[in-house]
Amino acid sequence: MISDLAFGKRLYTIAVLGAMLYCVAAWSMGLALFVLVIAGVAAMLTRFGTGTPLPRLVINIMISLATLWTLRNLADGSLDVDDFSVFITLLVLIKLFDMRSPRDEAQILTLSVFLGLGAILTANALELAVLLVFMCPLLVSVVMQHQLRAGQWRARGRMIDEKPDSKRRSPAARRDMRRLTALVVASSFGISVVVFILFPRGLGDSAFGAWGNPAIRQQTTGFSDRVELGIGGLISESHTPVLDVQIQRMDGTVIGGDDDHFYLRGAVLDQYKHGGWRRSNTANRGQTPWRINETDFKIGRTASPDRKMSITLRNAGFQTHLFTEFMPLSISSKQGQKISWDLQDFQVKRKGQPGRFVYDVYSSTRRPTNRRSHDRNPVDPPDITGLHALAVEALGGEVEPDPALRSSDDDDVAARKIERWLQHNFTYSLETNAAPNAAADPTLWFLTESREGHCEYFASAMANMCRSIGINARVITGYVVAEWNPLSDQYVVRESNAHAWVEVEVGDDVWWPYDPTPPADLRTIHHPEPGPLATISSFFGAIENGWNSFIVGYDASLRAGILGTDPERPWGSQEAAIANWRRYKDGGGALFIRAALNGAIVFLLFTLIGLLSAVAVARRNARREASNVDDPKLRARLMQVHAYTDALESLTMLGLPKPPSATPLQHARWVLDRNEQAGTLFADVVTLFYRVRFGGRTLSDDERRSIDASAETLRQLVR
Repeated sequence: MISDLAFGKRLYTIAVLGAMLYCVAAWSMGLALFVLVIAGVAAMLTRFGTGTPLPRLVINIMISLATLWTLRNLADGSLDVDDFSVFITLLVLIKLFDMRSPRDEAQILTLSVFLGLGAILTANALELAVLLVFMCPLLVSVVMQHQLRAGQWRARGRMIDEKPDSKRRSPAARRDMRRLTALVVASSFGISVVVFILFPRGLGDSAFGAWGNPAIRQQTTGFSDRVELGIGGLISESHTPVLDVQIQRMDGTVIGGDDDHFYLRGAVLDQYKHGGWRRSNTANRGQTPWRINETDFKIGRTASPDRKMSITLRNAGFQTHLFTEFMPLSISSKQGQKISWDLQDFQVKRKGQPGRFVYDVYSSTRRPTNRRSHDRNPVDPPDITGLHALAVEALGGEVEPDPALRSSDDDDVAARKIERWLQHNFTYSLETNAAPNAAADPTLWFLTESREGHCEYFASAMANMCRSIGINARVITGYVVAEWNPLSDQYVVRESNAHAWVEVEVGDDVWWPYDPTPPADLRTIHHPEPGPLATISSFFGAIENGWNSFIVGYDASLRAGILGTDPERPWGSQEAAIANWRRYKDGGGALFIRAALNGAIVFLLFTLIGLLSAVAVARRNARREASNVDDPKLRARLMQVHAYTDALESLTMLGLPKPPSATPLQHARWVLDRNEQAGTLFADVVTLFYRVRFGGRTLSDDERRSIDASAETLRQLVR
């Protein structure tokens, strides 16, 4: 039997690992530090559960406070995975101060398992999988050791607040325990791999709502569909990945490199009011109805695509923007979710189950060259005093500022002039002070007083300056794609790559992107620094990409490739399995009862097979023991007392193994001195064993029933 201190340390390790799993999944470093501090205090005060626990009154008060804190957070009437997992974490920490019996140990183990489930429901991140690989074998080992300790408590008839003896098992018993643990872990892993390969993804995807749709990691992305200026603060530099992007030409050639960058547009904002950019109701009128995406949708003009982007949105919300290159022509995805797009400005949205979403975007990146003079759409100039004069200054006298006198062909030239003027005369900064005068327009304050700011200030300034001289312009928010990983031939887009730029109407309903952010600052912020750290980051990024693509993103196509089947055929088809699930769901209670009965029959069948297998193994072991005897008559008689071998196994589980040098009779006396009930039963078994082994007798039917009954009663002491 493992010592109390060693078992306590392992139990504490499981509890802390379970809590850390959730902290990593939720990316809550503050909670992780809190867990480590409280667990350390509990270990010192209780000596890993071997010392005196805190009084019950204190424990109950702590549990009540944790419950009240959780109820306060549930004021909105909902319970999500985060609330549940934080509450379980608090319970685990409290129970570390209250280890009095095997029941308390079992509660800690159970709560730790729930924390692991909460972590899995929160995220599918690679680092979470690595922690689970370390935790699962240790958890199996500790659970098995706990069962042995609990059995010893029950066998000795101890009071609930007493501690069991901590005698160590023999080296053979410890070796057998390690072998059994390895067998259980290996069997579980093998079964999991088979189930993972054969079982379709998406079955029951809506049965548990948001609880059943883990993301690669829960996060708030740097992207926003609104722009709020005039607020001081520091722009987030979070390096959490949000997108994986692979760019190809139409011939399949991968495009990418350390010096290249691309823009992924998300929200199209055309209304400036009170220092902020919004999407106007007029723009929303062009939004198409939600349509279920089966293959692909034509969302742009009839031009031919010259580029394909394969994009993995790591943590899509229930409704979110889809990021595309300008100009998008079509979008396709195999995940069959709802997509809507705007017929005028091509803003694209998605609606469906939260979590990972993979799609392809086909775009035309060729700039129109055959623009003709056109009648401009009317533009309402912004009501910002002095802005027109600044736009005239930016044009430098080379372009006519009056739209009535300026040719529409010169709109592109004017936009370029304003773009370069902003790039050369203003400073980029991630930290921005709030405007001292709340009534002042933030864009004008940036242009005339502050003269430094982040990308949203540059984009707002250019869009408003273009409008002040009669050129239609809008602000775009999205991401800059710049971090190239040569090992995976993909770009990684992080929260810190969120960006804002401008699209300007330079022809008859022809728009084109411009970025007034200084190019040097854009590269400094969005391109990673070269060096050894960048190489290491690329290596781990490639591993993470493989995890996301082949494990998290495992779908019907990958399964068909592994099994060599047709993904469109009913056998092994994800769609067929989901259809069957929905049929059972819609069929009501009768179908579920029938399925439950079938499942119960299968369970009982396999249970019976297991019991028969256990009996066969026991008889085989008895024959193996008897086969070591040369005398065939004695070997036949020893088959009658296989109960002696069973009794030895039971005594080993009770912490009373037979010393190699002791005779059966000496062993029986030794057991009797330490456990009267077990010793009495074992003495009866040994007496009959001696009659067969050394007396040369054959047991009668009554004697065989007696020895079997004594061995069975001894086995029950272990349970």
